[in-house]
Amino acid sequence: MFIRAEKGKGKTTIYYDENRTKVIDTERGKKGSLEKYLLEGEGWVGKLEVIQLVRAERVINAVAVRANGSTYVRSKPDKTTANNFSEMADD
Repeated sequence: MFIRAEKGKGKTTIYYDENRTKVIDTERGKKGSLEKYLLEGEGWVGKLEVIQLVRAERVINAVAVRANGSTYVRSKPDKTTANNFSEMADD
């Protein structure tokens, strides 16, 4: 679940979007790559499912990236590394 605020013309409009979520934790598999993603209000999902959800714009803090012939999910770029998915997995 996600609450989104949009500012414009001197007022703020709040939208509640129950169809969107965000990644709040991750787990690594045996080979060390991120394999499980905890979605707020949804529970744990695997890599393929989170990729599909990100592409459908259902996950607000992630992007799907293709590199070296495979697709993976990463956090949206910002100025901090504390919210990177790899950092979540190391906690």
